[in-house]
Amino acid sequence: AFDGDSLLLNGSDSVSAAVGLGVQLAQRLGEDIYCVHLAANSTSLAVQQFYTDSLFDVGWYDLNQQANWSPTQQGSLHYRLLDILDGAKLTAQAQGDTLECVGVFVLQGESDANSFPTWSSYADNLRAWNTAVRNAIVARGLYAGAAWTIPWIHPHVLISSVNAEFSNTAITDVARGDSYMSTFITDSFTKQDSFHYNGFGLAQVEEGMA
Repeated sequence: AFDGDSLLLNGSDSVSAAVGLGVQLAQRLGEDIYCVHLAANSTSLAVQQFYTDSLFDVGWYDLNQQANWSPTQQGSLHYRLLDILDGAKLTAQAQGDTLECVGVFVLQGESDANSFPTWSSYADNLRAWNTAVRNAIVARGLYAGAAWTIPWIHPHVLISSVNAEFSNTAITDVARGDSYMSTFITDSFTKQDSFHYNGFGLAQVEEGMA
């Protein structure tokens, strides 16, 4: 499956875990699964200072702005995610369906390991984003329980990534303090390069997250 969002944002094809994960969950839960999906390469959780160098680098479709997931920065990918949640709810309603979130599945953290300002704040940024996403799901009526009980599955980033241990330590620390968040080590999963899984490695990730 090709990730259309990543293709639009970054100009290159990128394989996605969403479809395989959806199949795994459908098999295990015995019901239809809808994957509400958003992905972009080389993105961080940290607030960033942006620039514009042309008339096209402004507004909602601004590649410079859509470079992080910070809920405190207007125009970030977090706000595009909110739009997608709204769209998912409206689509389900049009089909006569009611959506109930079974979990948030996150592959993220490589870019945050690249510099001291981003890796030193990664745990705090992850907690803040985790809370914002869960609250947004509940606010849209997509989960019946308390927001903090929405399952959050966040695998370690590939250890071959630059300074990956910093992101992985933060992910582990946040998961330890969150009864409904889990993580797992991906060191042995097969990969295409330092930052990306190959097809089999991605299947291993899907199995782990499901």
